[in-house]
Amino acid sequence: MSQKKISLCVLEEVRPGENIAVYENLEREGTYEIIHDPNTIEYLLTQVDEGYCVEIDTENNQIVGGN
Repeated sequence: MSQKKISLCVLEEVRPGENIAVYENLEREGTYEIIHDPNTIEYLLTQVDEGYCVEIDTENNQIVGGN
């Protein structure tokens, strides 16, 4: 059984027209683009400047936890 590779990331940018949020990896260099539903994108737009952090499974490019 392989262990998930989890990284702490902060919300960096939201692209509402594409339903994409970009998260910066705080533990190593890089970013992750994750597609969200429109309601989540609307909420994330309010969190861009708030230091919104999530844990991302870097192998599957999926959020596995957040604040």
